Amino acid sequence: GPHELAAVGSFPGGVDVAAHDSGYAQIVILMLTPVDRRARHVQHLADIARQLGDASLRRRLTAADSTHEILEIFRGSP
Repeated sequence: GPHELAAVGSFPGGVDVAAHDSGYAQIVILMLTPVDRRARHVQHLADIARQLGDASLRRRLTAADSTHEILEIFRGSP
């Protein structure tokens, strides 16, 4: 069946995402979740928000040089 997918973009210099606060995003996450897994989607959003609340994790993500390194940072996050 359908899978959940995610993509992470790291922009150390920031990218304009037309946010309400007029700021620039350094980390952009796109999540695609099948309709029948909506509850998991919400749980994933909560987990990601919790992880990105850690300034050290955000610094490591924006300094990462590869997709593999970004994945390892998320896997190692408590």
